[in-house]
Amino acid sequence: MAGGMDVHKNKFVEQWATNRENLELAFKFNRRTVPICLLFGLFVPLITYQGITSEFLRIFPPPV
Repeated sequence: MAGGMDVHKNKFVEQWATNRENLELAFKFNRRTVPICLLFGLFVPLITYQGITSEFLRIFPPPV
């Protein structure tokens, strides 16, 4: 098809991609990662659920 279009790899992008592929091998629980895991694994979904259900009940109130 198209010839002579060599791709120049960016070493920073390649390093990021390598780190992303091996995240499960390099991840460790410590004082910094536990609060982040709790925030995004527990609090963000809980707040999202509360917001969605409160809006749904505001629009469609339960029958009395």
